[in-house]
Amino acid sequence: MAAGDVIANVTTNNSRQGAVFDGVDDYIEIAHNDNQLGKNLSNGFTISAWINPTSSGGGTAGSSGYILDKSSAGAGADGFYLGSNLTDDKWQLTIDQGTTVKSTNAMTIGVWTHILVTVSSAQLANMYLNGTITGTPNTDLIKTIADITTTGVMKIGNRFGSTDKPFDGVISDVQMWNRVLSADEIAQVYAGFPDIKTGRIVNYKLNGTYGDATNSGTHFTIRDDAIAAAIAAQRVNPTSVSGHTLFTGLPGGQILSAIIEED
Repeated sequence: MAAGDVIANVTTNNSRQGAVFDGVDDYIEIAHNDNQLGKNLSNGFTISAWINPTSSGGGTAGSSGYILDKSSAGAGADGFYLGSNLTDDKWQLTIDQGTTVKSTNAMTIGVWTHILVTVSSAQLANMYLNGTITGTPNTDLIKTIADITTTGVMKIGNRFGSTDKPFDGVISDVQMWNRVLSADEIAQVYAGFPDIKTGRIVNYKLNGTYGDATNSGTHFTIRDDAIAAAIAAQRVNPTSVSGHTLFTGLPGGQILSAIIEED
């Protein structure tokens, strides 16, 4: 670099703020809303979340690491759950203990991953990881959306009525719509813009503000996928203005960094 030069870089690494779950007993509890009942999801539904697992979680009895649970008992009874399978650490969604739609690959530890599941009015499900479909397309969940009848609370990071399906890591931007998002909308959700509000019935950024939810002790952080280390490595002289790096967030979790060199 010559004096006066500025080098700017855009990285696709995600730097996101989210709720940290300890893999033991943490959860965030959301009060029941009739919009979450199957009778009000006749056009299908879509669930989306950003996750950064520290481990596969501490669950028992066939599943662990619940991301979202709206049920009266385990395995989505009278409702649904989205989480990981204890035997192979693959992501899955189930309605009322029926068939699961499951990811092809196991979870990736320590990396931000976007997970999105659509369920049509005919209970045909598709799962997407980082905007790409995974698993068996149009998996028949067997149980119908009408089987979502529980009026119990919805939990993020664990399951209803217990703490034996704990997520270990960070969860951010949990959303749910009362319709099946289009392919273009799925790409937009993954990219982080624009904000899709039509039909949205759940929207928790998990950035420390959730006045209508109960927090069991999770805390909030920014997990940056080693962006800080990458920026530090670019600095040429951290004791002066030269080499100091400015950085700012961009849509979709991107980061713009700029290195300053004094004249």
